[in-house]
Amino acid sequence: MATSDLERMLDEWAMAWSSIDNKDPERLLALFADDCVYYELERRDHMAAIIRLSLRMGSVMAPRSFWSAWAVQNAFRMLSLFPPAQAYVAQMKYKPRPRFLSGFLVPGGQWKNHSLVGSLFPQPYVETAEGDKVLLDEILGNGFSLLALTAQPDLVFAAVTQPIWDRLRVRRVAVLPQKAGWCVAPGVIVVREQDQTLTKIAAAHAGYLILLRPDHYVAACIPVADIAQGSDIIDALLRKTGIRTGLVTAS
Repeated sequence: MATSDLERMLDEWAMAWSSIDNKDPERLLALFADDCVYYELERRDHMAAIIRLSLRMGSVMAPRSFWSAWAVQNAFRMLSLFPPAQAYVAQMKYKPRPRFLSGFLVPGGQWKNHSLVGSLFPQPYVETAEGDKVLLDEILGNGFSLLALTAQPDLVFAAVTQPIWDRLRVRRVAVLPQKAGWCVAPGVIVVREQDQTLTKIAAAHAGYLILLRPDHYVAACIPVADIAQGSDIIDALLRKTGIRTGLVTAS
């Protein structure tokens, strides 16, 4: 289990404990079990891939014969002649990235554009209206977020009126294009892109709202025109997974 994931789970349990009346241990254990079940369901394939990679790396880093060790040593020396290849290995860019196929997410096929669903959303620097440069992570907070990459956040979020978003305590965030002028939208945190990290995503998801989970993985990409249908699907997903909305925060 990755350290950041362990910290996230501990934070959730601490939050659950503080919010349960009379310190009901049985209810807290139920929350603990739910989190472990969905953690295993979502991350099983990725963790299996990491384990297989670790075994392969072990066979490379601990050769069983003189000639195997000689071959490995010289292979690494050859890599040093090609900086891009050396960086690829040194930075472990070959490590498989997590991509969830099940759990709390709307699987591909519900809407045409679902390429982001199940993946970790990029975390570039953005600019606030006060001129501060901060990570998008800090803007999103620790709860659910509805993110729009748009120059017209007031029009996009005007359709987000369904009760489910308030039950989830969703934080509404709009990222303006890099050269767009500042605008104000009631109830929406507006920031502006600092680089080109989100440009391709914005082009592919024009007219979409991106639902981000508290761990900042993409749960759904919902067309603004279908936000009512999307809210029903998220509501059903909440009931299916048993997530307790009363314990969700957007700090």
